Amino acid sequence: MRKSYYLGSTIYENKRASIAEFCTYVNYDMPIGNFEFDLDDGEVRYKTSIALGKNIDLLTDEVIERLIWLNSNNMDLYYPGIMRINFSNVDNIDVKAIIQDIENSN
Repeated sequence: MRKSYYLGSTIYENKRASIAEFCTYVNYDMPIGNFEFDLDDGEVRYKTSIALGKNIDLLTDEVIERLIWLNSNNMDLYYPGIMRINFSNVDNIDVKAIIQDIENSN
């Protein structure tokens, strides 16, 4: 099973390198799931998945709820940083500082 949440807006072309850097840093310590970023169209999404193989009976409502919660929680957590970068008027954005601000506030 795979679940993805899509960001409601696309990233401006001149901010895509900074968003790619942001996603790379955030993904490094992410134990489950990851941000995906399409450099061509600016789409950002957060994806989680679970490999069940032939054990489909392990896919319970609780497992599905946890996957959905994880997706929405991580998108909600990092969305402000993504938007801060996307709408910044600064050319040289300190991506690490933005991530530290997010993670230190939670």
